[in-house]
Amino acid sequence: MAELSYPFPLPPPTGELVDVAEGVKWLRMPLPLGLDHINLYLVADEDENGPGWLIIDTGISNDVTRALWQQILAGPLAGQRITGVLCTHYHYDHAGLAGWLTEMLRVPLYMSYGEYFTLRTLAASTEVNLSWQYLEYFQRAGFPAEHLDDLGAVLAMASQLISSPPTAFRRLRAGQELTLAGHRWQLHLGEGHVAEHMLLHDAQRNILIAGDQLLPRITSNVSVLPSEPEGDLIGDWLGSLARLQALPEQTLVLPAHELPYHGLQTRIQQLQRHHGQHLDHLRRLCQSQAPTIYEATQQLFAHRGKLQPIDQMMAQGECLAHLNYLHQRGELERSLDETGCYRYRCRY
Repeated sequence: MAELSYPFPLPPPTGELVDVAEGVKWLRMPLPLGLDHINLYLVADEDENGPGWLIIDTGISNDVTRALWQQILAGPLAGQRITGVLCTHYHYDHAGLAGWLTEMLRVPLYMSYGEYFTLRTLAASTEVNLSWQYLEYFQRAGFPAEHLDDLGAVLAMASQLISSPPTAFRRLRAGQELTLAGHRWQLHLGEGHVAEHMLLHDAQRNILIAGDQLLPRITSNVSVLPSEPEGDLIGDWLGSLARLQALPEQTLVLPAHELPYHGLQTRIQQLQRHHGQHLDHLRRLCQSQAPTIYEATQQLFAHRGKLQPIDQMMAQGECLAHLNYLHQRGELERSLDETGCYRYRCRY
């Protein structure tokens, strides 16, 4: 089996920039999570005021990340302009400092329509008590009631990792082309991880800024959330992977986490196989049992041991994404049991 290759074996030290191509710089920001970093990129740009740099993704909103940005702007980028901030999607590690940076630098934010308004909704959400729709989502899954208070607090806390978003943005659309310092970057749509993830591809130089869509080692979380309980996110995700197969194998993929790599087609096949294995696991499980979502999650992610409530919610959302995929294609039937939980059985 083909393997990925990594042209940059070491990440940049915190607060420093590394050139990965002419006019493309790589930097990292720390995250206080199990995944302890995010890769950000600077792309050479030019506008009516002259040359500068476009920031791709921002890091979370906290004192550490703000201090590192100030260090970079006063150090490696001293005397150089920032032309704008582009966020691939709304998650707090990617867009948490979008408001702070654009306000401080007086530059526009570039983002897809759905991701911008989701960011604004998330930033405004401070309610600890779960709505009836959220409570129903967890009840239908069979999620332990004693963990619901913890989840409400964690979900409300996420808004604290986002600075107040800009009140205006410039819309990005799939198929659009951005010309940055003479290089043409095509925008590609990624779905499943979020609704309107934007990837940037420079076909002339074979460079893809991939955000969370094509991580080299871990798999992006593809979760059905309480806000869209019937979402077909695995269908969206697999459709996105199929579209990205049109790009060349030797594309330099610049991911949001871990190291840049070559081997795009290989990685897509690995991700397709991973989700195919999850689907097969659930098919077998639902032939021999009629599990709830929570019970199916415990089996699908048994290798990860005991999960904290927030990790359990993400694992459950991913399990439900696969169950929805099978249910909506007629492979599984779904029914409510006497406790108000969904149970799934194979039709065949």
